[in-house]
Amino acid sequence: MGRENRVSITVFAGCILFCVITLFYGQSLSQFLSGIRVWNWMSVAEVAIGLPFLLLLQKSGFPELLDKKINTINRYLLPATAGIVFGILDVLVIKVIQHPHNCDWPPIGFQANGMRISC
Repeated sequence: MGRENRVSITVFAGCILFCVITLFYGQSLSQFLSGIRVWNWMSVAEVAIGLPFLLLLQKSGFPELLDKKINTINRYLLPATAGIVFGILDVLVIKVIQHPHNCDWPPIGFQANGMRISC
């Protein structure tokens, strides 16, 4: 296993650790907030499925996660822009087009300590 593979596995393990932290934080929030969507162990397992495929990145023609040949715009800006656009489209389709009068769709509408927070 080369240095590039070790770096990619370390970065991916950090992402899985972030998912586990999110799982515990979400579970603690769900005790006080109703209607929020939280991760469970199956969600973390679905993310972890990608770990063995890191070894096949270079063989399949993809760059390593922190390949020095990839510039900052292609590594961070384009994926972040794509994520923001898909997030906006998701809210637009679900909230505005499919359910325009429903304010109970988490996380846009939820109830915290008896106080209703919506739309």
